[in-house]
Amino acid sequence: MTLVDIPTPWNDVEIEKLVDEAFASGRTKIRRSSMQIGEYNGFSREVRLEADRKIKSALELRLIPPATQCCICGKQEGRIDYHAEDYSRPFKVAPICQSCHLALHNRKRSPGYARSWEQRVKKQYGDGTKWFEFLD
Repeated sequence: MTLVDIPTPWNDVEIEKLVDEAFASGRTKIRRSSMQIGEYNGFSREVRLEADRKIKSALELRLIPPATQCCICGKQEGRIDYHAEDYSRPFKVAPICQSCHLALHNRKRSPGYARSWEQRVKKQYGDGTKWFEFLD
C-alpha cells in the first residue's frame, strides 16, 4: 500500500523526538486513550492509539498548534482534529473537521460512502493538488 504524504509546517521527526523525551521524563500527563478504533491503512489499533497519545502530548506541550481549520472544507467551527495516513510518522498530520474525517474513514465501507467521499473530493473541495485527492 502506498501512503499519501501529508505536508506539515513542522519537522515531524524533531517533534516526535521531543514528545518521546517528554514521555521518558514524565513531562506529559497524557495517557493512552481507550477509544474504540480499528485498523487503518495496515496500522493496528495499538499503533493508532499511541499516535493519538503523541499528538495530544505535543498539543499539551505546545510543540504543535491546535487544529483550527479543516484542510479539506475550510470549516473553522466545531470539532477539528488531526488526521494521519501514516501512523509510523504520527506528526505527518492534517487538521480535519469531524464531518470530513468521518467521510474519509468511511469511504471504503460501502459504495454509498465511497460516492459521498468522491463527491466531497472531486466536486466540492479538490483542485487536483491536495493530499486527500490522492488517497486510494
